[in-house]
Amino acid sequence: MAREGGIGSIQELVDVLNDKFMKGKDAEEVKEAMGEYINSGAVDWKEHTMWSDVCYTRNLLEANENYELMVICWKKGQKSPIHNHAGSSCWMAVLSGAIEETYYNYKGENMTPGNYPEGPCPRLEEGRSEPLLEGQVGYIRDEIALHLIKPLDGDAVSLHMYSPPIKVCNIYSMELGKVFQKKLGFYSMNKTRVQPEN
Repeated sequence: MAREGGIGSIQELVDVLNDKFMKGKDAEEVKEAMGEYINSGAVDWKEHTMWSDVCYTRNLLEANENYELMVICWKKGQKSPIHNHAGSSCWMAVLSGAIEETYYNYKGENMTPGNYPEGPCPRLEEGRSEPLLEGQVGYIRDEIALHLIKPLDGDAVSLHMYSPPIKVCNIYSMELGKVFQKKLGFYSMNKTRVQPEN
């Protein structure tokens, strides 16, 4: 369980999350637990940071049937594609630096973001862009919007949790005019690199 005075390690965060999922997940409680960890002064997340010049990296900390927890490392200029979350909930907590989240919604289409099949890209309308600063936690689901994430003003590290785990998501390419599915993987798992450079 978490130590008195807060969640001070990744293992304590995992213990708290497991307890919350046993009792029934609550989005606000998960957000509070992640916020407690990232604002505790803990530095054990740094042991899981691995970087690539090619793309941002997904570094897995924990995975079970309820959720997956990972550290994502962003170098300046890197960004995610516009994507959905395949029906999962997504929490993003900024460990270092800052990230920017930009929402996208279907323009003139009566569909929930994320439920669009592979094929031609629907008309997307760019929505609000908001910074998430060090120590802040964000939350998104497909019912809210699609989104794109990128670091602000240099490198950044963020802690992401997806529930349930996402195996495949939709990528929305306005440049190519296509929606395609992408199988998701990890750059490292439990401090061991598993993905070669492309």
